[in-house]
Amino acid sequence: ETVTFEINGLTKQKVEFFGTGIEMKIEVVDPKHKCVNLGARVLNDNVRRIIPIINNSPVSVTFSLAFTPSEPTLQNNSVLSICPADQITLAANGGTTKVEVWFRPMARIPQFTEEVLLECAGMSQPLFIIKGSCLGMEISLDSNSISFG
Repeated sequence: ETVTFEINGLTKQKVEFFGTGIEMKIEVVDPKHKCVNLGARVLNDNVRRIIPIINNSPVSVTFSLAFTPSEPTLQNNSVLSICPADQITLAANGGTTKVEVWFRPMARIPQFTEEVLLECAGMSQPLFIIKGSCLGMEISLDSNSISFG
C-alpha cells in the first residue's frame, strides 16, 4: 500500500506500507466465565473467583483490565476488586494468566451487573461480566419528624 503525504502544501512524499494486520484475540479460557456470578452474599462475607484468560493472537499483547462500578458502594476497592490491577503481558499463541475477582460486601448491595473491560492501545473491549448482591436489612423512616400530640 502506498500513501502520498503532502507536506506544507509544497511537496509530496510517497510512503510505502507493507505487513499484515492481526486481530487481538484475548478471551476467557472457559466460556462459562463470560458471566461470573458471585451470588447473594451476606455482610462481611468474602468470595474470590479466578478467571483464566488466554491470548489467541499471533503476537504478545500488553493490556490492563478496568471496570467502573455504577453502584456507589462498589466503587470502594475493598468491596469489589480485580487483580492484577496493573498491566498484563500475555505471550503469543496461548499465553495465559489468571484474573482474581474479590467481593467483600460491608453493606446491603442490590443486585448488580458490572462489565470488566480489556484496555489496550487506547481501545476497550468487554472481557467478562460480574454479577452479585449482598443481602441485608435497610430500615428507614418515611418522614423526618414525629409529632407527639
